[in-house]
Amino acid sequence: MKFTVSAKELEQAIESIRVKGKSLTSKGFGNASMGDYIYVVLEGNTLSIVNGSAIFMAKITLSVVGEENGNCVIDATVVLPYLKSFKDNITVAGGDFISITQTGKQASIPKVVNHPAMDALENSLERTKDITWSAILDKLPKFGKTTFEGAFSLTSDQFKSCIKNCELVKSGVYNLNFNKTTTTFSSQQNVQNRYTETITPVSVLGEAATLDYTSPLHNFFDKEQLLNFFVKDDFPLLIVAEDRMILKAPQIGD
Repeated sequence: MKFTVSAKELEQAIESIRVKGKSLTSKGFGNASMGDYIYVVLEGNTLSIVNGSAIFMAKITLSVVGEENGNCVIDATVVLPYLKSFKDNITVAGGDFISITQTGKQASIPKVVNHPAMDALENSLERTKDITWSAILDKLPKFGKTTFEGAFSLTSDQFKSCIKNCELVKSGVYNLNFNKTTTTFSSQQNVQNRYTETITPVSVLGEAATLDYTSPLHNFFDKEQLLNFFVKDDFPLLIVAEDRMILKAPQIGD
């Protein structure tokens, strides 16, 4: 694997793919991350940066100057400090180790033998390989053999502002209710402590759907991105932007 890319772009992508923020954890509502092991795949001039587990997948694609296709797993905590110290374009090459070079500079870092959720990641990547972003909602994609039933578009700013308010409840579980014309997000601890917000999407398609999910998915997206949400009752939530997507299993029960 070998490619040339902007050090800043790669740094920002790896920071984003960790999906950090307030989340429901085993110790309650608090700061969490989706993990530091990152799967990197180069095909031609497209670099895919992927993170995930058995219940979620996040992917960012970057345009790079590719020289040699390949893949590897890296530890974000090891790579990021080097990327922060480089300016402009860098060349990244993978062999027995990962090298990051620039005129007069070279860093060598170890590869991770395998991503702890590699089987789940490869399964999710295969099921979403034909799903792409579009500025116009005109079709409902399939996830494996199942077709999503509804879709709507929001700006990333709308989504983030809404969920930031939902986070004040400190439940960590968010209900999404799409009724074909509006979308309502809500979160509650009890009858006295809850937050509900209804948003009119930029566009809509298909049937109504309701699901619960956890995790700070809103933190994954850049400012002023148009997000396409694909939904089905109690089915994984898929959110697709121009350069990234996230897939999250629904929250079932407590």
